[in-house]
Amino acid sequence: MEHTEPYKFIRWRVGQNIKVQLDRNELTQSGLARMISKDRGNINRLLAGDANPSLDLLVKIADGLGVPLTDLFFGLDGAAPCDLKIDYDKNHGKRRER
Repeated sequence: MEHTEPYKFIRWRVGQNIKVQLDRNELTQSGLARMISKDRGNINRLLAGDANPSLDLLVKIADGLGVPLTDLFFGLDGAAPCDLKIDYDKNHGKRRER
């Protein structure tokens, strides 16, 4: 596994978890951006896994969504980052955990 691969996967997973929470809360990216004083472009990069959010930003997002911070890390427990089994769904180009 490439050295940076776990970091990319974790950022992607956190972004996917935030998307789930946005859907559950019927909130748009723009709505979240306003809520946490960021522009929509920053939110878009975060959801795509292309941004490296600070812990402070993740706390703001969790507070804004009304969820525990740990919900943003759903699916990442049980393994050290270097031990995550990462695979790619070749049909959709998306990463998935094995």
